[in-house]
Amino acid sequence: MNDDRSEDKELRDEDLRALGRAATELSHELRNLLVGVVSQAEILASGRARDPAAVARRIRSAANDCKDLVEDVLSLGRRRPRPEEPIDLLPVVEDTAADFSRERGPAPVVITRGGPFWIKGREGSLHRVLLNLLRNADEAGPEAEIRIELEGRDDRILLRVRDQGPGIPAAAAARVFEPFYSDRKIGGTGLGLAIARRIIEEHGGRIELEKTTGGASFLIELPTTTPPEAGRQPRRGDATLDGGLHLLCIDDDETTRETYRMILGLDGHEVDCAATASEGLRLAAAGHYDAVLSDLRLPDLEAAKLVERLAAAAPGLERRLLFATGDLMNDDSRRYLDSIGRPYLAKPFRIEDLRLALELLTRD
Repeated sequence: MNDDRSEDKELRDEDLRALGRAATELSHELRNLLVGVVSQAEILASGRARDPAAVARRIRSAANDCKDLVEDVLSLGRRRPRPEEPIDLLPVVEDTAADFSRERGPAPVVITRGGPFWIKGREGSLHRVLLNLLRNADEAGPEAEIRIELEGRDDRILLRVRDQGPGIPAAAAARVFEPFYSDRKIGGTGLGLAIARRIIEEHGGRIELEKTTGGASFLIELPTTTPPEAGRQPRRGDATLDGGLHLLCIDDDETTRETYRMILGLDGHEVDCAATASEGLRLAAAGHYDAVLSDLRLPDLEAAKLVERLAAAAPGLERRLLFATGDLMNDDSRRYLDSIGRPYLAKPFRIEDLRLALELLTRD
């Protein structure tokens, strides 16, 4: 009995040590990224920046890196069901290559063979996988050409990301998909490839490092599917919603409310804000709104009750309710959001994500 207790304690202690190592690594990486946010913001606030727009772009880039790091860590602890929505992989590849080009420099060369490139997938997740691979290739050899090769076969699609850098040492190659493992030759925080493997496996595929010398090559295999019979879902960057909507935003965080006001106001929308569910419901009953943006967790009312009372206060408006949350690791929150079948935002969100979600919510 004592031996069993001793073994249990050793296992708990090892779990705590592993958690401590992960937390230390995350803290280190996050602090490094925040240097870019804090220092550049101070330069901008001083009024002495020679090119304020360039400083703002650097702040945005560093803040997005912080967001990506937090999302990577959180996503390690959850696995989503296999996607069912047919998408064309080629536009995802082209969009990601364009994003990488704006971020790092010369655009990767995209080569296609065969086709079509229809799979069942989540565009945002696949964009993230490919962007991580491109960033790794750039770290390996920023002056070398990067190629993305897309090949369609009868039952699968092969996607390769190749670089002409120095390659990956054998010791590192054996560990590249381990969480928090990082090597100078592959750069990054040690999370990107671990996340990439989880996402590709969620899509019913596989990812491997197939070439390590004379440049690196990562191979992704995904099962094909038939294209949808008519139309398609909007892709990243497809949001074309014109201004002129009357929107209600409910959030107990003042910064979030001001962000909604600024972003949506610049897009030409009229925005009213409330700090509580009670205030938001009062505004909804008194005015005409095209959509409501609300935090998932409000201090005075849970999400399901908000939907119910919104339906009573302004019938039909509950179908145009967009939730935003930073609580996606909570199983109850995630199950509820999945159950309602509507778009939602994960905090912190990018402007393009807000615009696209709003377009999806109000287009019908």
